[in-house]
Amino acid sequence: MTIMNQVRASDGRSFRRVWIKAFWGFDPENEGFLGFTREGDRTRLFAQYQAGDLILIYGTRGSRTDKDDRGRALGFLEVTPEAIDWRRVISPGAYRWKEESGVLEKWTFAMPVRRAWRVAPGQALADVEELAPTTYDRANVQNIATRGKLLTQAESRRALTLQVAETTVFGSGAAPNAAEPLLDDTYTPSRGLVAAPGKRAFEVKAGPCKVYLMRWEGEAGHLLAGRFGDVRELAVIKIGMSADPARRCAGLNSSLPPASVVRWVVAAESEFFDTIDAAKAVEDRLKAQFAKRYTSLGGEFFLGALQEAGQQFLKQAAR
Repeated sequence: MTIMNQVRASDGRSFRRVWIKAFWGFDPENEGFLGFTREGDRTRLFAQYQAGDLILIYGTRGSRTDKDDRGRALGFLEVTPEAIDWRRVISPGAYRWKEESGVLEKWTFAMPVRRAWRVAPGQALADVEELAPTTYDRANVQNIATRGKLLTQAESRRALTLQVAETTVFGSGAAPNAAEPLLDDTYTPSRGLVAAPGKRAFEVKAGPCKVYLMRWEGEAGHLLAGRFGDVRELAVIKIGMSADPARRCAGLNSSLPPASVVRWVVAAESEFFDTIDAAKAVEDRLKAQFAKRYTSLGGEFFLGALQEAGQQFLKQAAR
């Protein structure tokens, strides 16, 4: 089975958020808690946690982690956002290992694990750098390990396609229960729109407005089918303007199948310009410069190096 990207949730969200956090391994069968060494890091997760969130544990790259597990997605945890004494939910063997390893002072600020799933071995997507290319940054791995970090929506969807098997959680008092899935991988067709004849009236406001840069999270080659040669190091980029870039991005993504694991994302956006005309002038200037620097794909779309394009955008879009 997979940890699916559709959830029966009363809040109406169409996807489940996923956090990543690193440990030396994944052993919910003996450690029924998610721990933090600093209380403030646990408090931060409490404040940002939403019902239905999952924590994806991946192996650290240190010597304490089994070689085959380093940098690999190991399993998912569903936690209950409340403080707990970790000593109540750890097996004698696991406690003894912590004591002998001299790490009893680590991960003492805990929250209980409700359910857990192990990632099946041998999956290419389980490499954390492939799974979360935007969120995972080697320069920031210590922060991710100690505090955890929320994946982007596209990364969460990608993570939720991993093959997994539910496992037991020490101290939970419950066995895996496939009869009560929290997740549902069934994508159902949407209903057609109901016609509503009549006149329409709407108002186009003159401002304020932002200029944005979006990027396609998938590989450029999948869209271009070899037309522009080897594009593995390049990104498909969109330049545009909107009063609400996030809403515009959601509108673009709404035309994609809900099961898609790639999406448009807003990579950068300007401050608000007072009028649409002011924003359009910047948009036109950006398109003209991008057409000189990068490969035009027609319209507002370009093919180029994302980091350089982002730097150019920020330079040109500054008010």
